[in-house]
Amino acid sequence: MKKLFILLTVLLVLGSSCKKDFLNVNETNPNSASSVPANLILPAALNYTSILMNTPGNFAFINEWYGLWSISGGYSQDLNMTEYNLLNSHFQGNWSSAYTNLKNYDYLEKNSTTPSLMSYRAIAKIMKVYLYQNLVDMYGNVPYSQALQAESAVLKPVYDPQQTIYEDLVVQLDTAMNIIATTPATATLIGSGDIIFQGNMTKWAMFANTLKLRILMNQADMTGRGAYITSKLATTASVGYMGAGQGAWVNPGYLQTSGKMNPFWERFWNASGSQQADGLGYLLPEGMPVISDRQCGSA
Repeated sequence: MKKLFILLTVLLVLGSSCKKDFLNVNETNPNSASSVPANLILPAALNYTSILMNTPGNFAFINEWYGLWSISGGYSQDLNMTEYNLLNSHFQGNWSSAYTNLKNYDYLEKNSTTPSLMSYRAIAKIMKVYLYQNLVDMYGNVPYSQALQAESAVLKPVYDPQQTIYEDLVVQLDTAMNIIATTPATATLIGSGDIIFQGNMTKWAMFANTLKLRILMNQADMTGRGAYITSKLATTASVGYMGAGQGAWVNPGYLQTSGKMNPFWERFWNASGSQQADGLGYLLPEGMPVISDRQCGSA
């Protein structure tokens, strides 16, 4: 009886010293974050965009069709590509990667609504437009108004018309430029977390306006769009545009080391130091996209 009493006492002491939620299975898992701060999402998302848009081969068909790249002599070519026949099986990774990246920016936009995070919100909007504009240019009608809503059980979003998407992208860019213009001085400074402009929001506004100009120029040959284009250009003309020698260059810290160089440079750089890069054995590039990687080292 005495031993039983001692045992019960020990159990009571142990029980009283434990936290009440010791066996609570509904506790938050620290290894599965329910939210991620904006300063961690932004550089990763920007780098993802750069890799997507600049990895050689991702958009080879566009570079070849536009005459920016050519296939070296002695190599066979994809017959469908030479006949301008883009199949559903071609470049599927580009589609899924673009929408994955769009979800990153959508999350950043929706979670940067406080005055202190307005710069993050503006950048997220601009980068969403950049990706959507490229998707429309490549594929035509794409999911837009119902896209990125899987958490709301929208698993089969409608494909919106190209012109409808284009017109809303212009609205989104105007909104982003207005956010930049009205962001309070007390807002959080992005700094090095912005691996494109290092937090220079004036440059982001100019990039947004240049992107807007591209979207409007793409409609220049459409019948009846003249007045629309002129009016939209006028609303943000004072913001300015990216000029000669300027660009949206990405450099998260590339090094001339295997696995740490940007994907474009790593493909076309020859470790031997010779003029003929390894990747040029098959492709001969003559141009690069608007958003590009630095080659290696510091920007």
